[in-house]
Amino acid sequence: MSAVLGQLGALLARFDDESYVALANRGLVRRARKDLEQQQAEIVEQSATQVVVSFGAQRIRFDQRGPAFAQCDCPASGICQHIL
Repeated sequence: MSAVLGQLGALLARFDDESYVALANRGLVRRARKDLEQQQAEIVEQSATQVVVSFGAQRIRFDQRGPAFAQCDCPASGICQHIL
């Protein structure tokens, strides 16, 4: 496991639904949970500085700062359901 994956995991372990709502909104959190019922996220790349996750057709890049600074390749601007 890369160091960034450990840091990211520790950060996300402290998140609850309200933390995700603070990043986006309640509706987007519900949509993200519904998506997770139908699809599975998969780590496709790890390096010393980032983790890339595949979720459906999207690729999401995370660093140790967590979802607030993640980047998704979907057309949405800012935090999207793929990041959540």
